[in-house]
Amino acid sequence: MLADFFLNSVPRRIWEPLRDLPFGEMAERAPQLSSDTIHLLEGFMGVEEYVGDYVRNGLEALRAASERRRLFLQWGAEEGRHGAALQQVLLHTGARTQQQIDDYGTQLAERRWGPEQHRGMDSAFGALVYATFQERATYTNYVELRRRVRSEYGLPDHATPVEAERGYERGVSEALQRIALDEVAHHAVFLKLLRIHLAHFPELTLAKIAEVLEGFAMPALRLIPSRRHFVASVLRTQLYGEAKHEVRVVTPTLKQLGIAEAPTPDA
Repeated sequence: MLADFFLNSVPRRIWEPLRDLPFGEMAERAPQLSSDTIHLLEGFMGVEEYVGDYVRNGLEALRAASERRRLFLQWGAEEGRHGAALQQVLLHTGARTQQQIDDYGTQLAERRWGPEQHRGMDSAFGALVYATFQERATYTNYVELRRRVRSEYGLPDHATPVEAERGYERGVSEALQRIALDEVAHHAVFLKLLRIHLAHFPELTLAKIAEVLEGFAMPALRLIPSRRHFVASVLRTQLYGEAKHEVRVVTPTLKQLGIAEAPTPDA
């Protein structure tokens, strides 16, 4: 099952944030981006930059599972390029200087993320359940942010014929499109693993899903230095909220698992 991820999914999505993004267009179209969009980009960069903490905790929990450890290392490498890509976006749009990004990183390093900050993440299994829903949520966030950027650029939601012909999207839209594709690929592989658990341990799996969903929250949100600006921008733009969480994340994931509705905590 993991072979398909390594042999097919990974090779299709190889990219390097320092090389494969249209930096010139980011600079050219920078004046079209709103302050809310910049705060959103910065906030997501901050959340992504805790990838070291996510990987450290995950590898410790998977010490005896070599195949899962390899998957997690690959996941971490791919997630690591997301923060790097968003740094490049902020730099090439002129929204932040290198010194500002360095200072932001210093503040990030002063706090650590841990699984105890999330309900249900008390084991490798709990982390798998959380990751399955979180990757879908992150994918949704980047899809919505890409749509917002394209609107501010005066572009339609879908790639234009010119973009399709040349093979990449305009400016910041390309970075967000690449990140979103990574996130949905991660959701897919975690979903496959969760299906296996559900097939063999249905009661345990349903109970853990209920526990995780009851206290679900974005990782490291409380830790990022720009939290207040980020949350305010999320609310103003309606980028994400309870309704979207249910419709775009919880419901489709449960359907993919073959579950009609969210289980209750005492399932």
